[in-house]
Amino acid sequence: MTDEEKISSSELQRRHEAGERNFQGVNLEKANLEGYNLEGANLEGAILEGANLHRANLHRANLQKTNLRGAILEGAILEGANLHRANLYRANLLTTRLQGANLQQANLKGAILLAANLEGANLEGANLEGANLLTTSLQRANLEKANLEGANLQGADLSETLLNATQAIATNFSNTTLTGACIQDWNINSSTNFNGVSCEYVYLKYNKETKIRQERRPHTGTFAPREFTQLFQISLNTVDLIFREGVNWQAIAYSLTHTLIINEDTPLAVQNIENKGDGTVIIRVQAPPNTDKEKIYKDFWQGYEFAQKAVESQDRVRLEDKDKEINRLFFLCNQLMVDSKKYTIYGNGGSIENDDNIASGT
Repeated sequence: MTDEEKISSSELQRRHEAGERNFQGVNLEKANLEGYNLEGANLEGAILEGANLHRANLHRANLQKTNLRGAILEGAILEGANLHRANLYRANLLTTRLQGANLQQANLKGAILLAANLEGANLEGANLEGANLLTTSLQRANLEKANLEGANLQGADLSETLLNATQAIATNFSNTTLTGACIQDWNINSSTNFNGVSCEYVYLKYNKETKIRQERRPHTGTFAPREFTQLFQISLNTVDLIFREGVNWQAIAYSLTHTLIINEDTPLAVQNIENKGDGTVIIRVQAPPNTDKEKIYKDFWQGYEFAQKAVESQDRVRLEDKDKEINRLFFLCNQLMVDSKKYTIYGNGGSIENDDNIASGT
């Protein structure tokens, strides 16, 4: 951008009043555009760093790759605007209307979005690190692969929001609403704050092709008060194995032991086994914080499916080699005492008994 391309706000206003809508690449650094009507204007690649766009109308404007670093956008109308790859670093978007805006891959690091309306906005891949989203409306927004590390979302509405593969390390979700959100493969840690979250149910998977959310939790009904928070605080260091239609305990015995053996350098232990009462059983395996939980998960299910097929085939075809391997691992499983405090796995009957009950004679 050369100095000759920089134009004054009065020149912009003159062009605008003349009906011109193409301001592509113009230099309006620190320009005062407060209250301007730039609806539908083309500002692609423009320099608006430090500009005053307070209450400006940028409805459906093209702001792709625009430099809005440190700009004042408080109360601006950006509904349906295209801000793809725009730089909004530390911009002030307090109470801004951004419904349906395209903020894909936008740089919003440290931006002030306090009480902004981002309902239905596309923030896929956006950088919101350290952004202030206090009480912001993000209903049905797309935050897939967005960076929310250290962001403040206290009191925000994230109902039906896509949070797939979102980075949420040390993110403040306190008092947010997460009902209907999809949280497939999101990345949280012990510093992620879920205190006071309001959540009736979530989805664990999203089909991009059909745009259908899958694997609702809980399967039916709603979470009890504080249940969502408790579940996710527990799950930070666990691998959750969920069985929805009955359990083959022999296959579990085999697969748990097999998983322990092939991951011998990773200390794993069964934290608890929970029968939800609706045919669903959850086994939580405790793992160190930096464990590749996806690998543990895949290792278990591969072993479980193999053992389940072998056990089911026993009534039809005797598979001597597989039986010997399974029986050997049942024996190893007994020796390992998968959870020495509460549970012992017995191979012959494929059962799991609670040692507390055994001690008490029940």
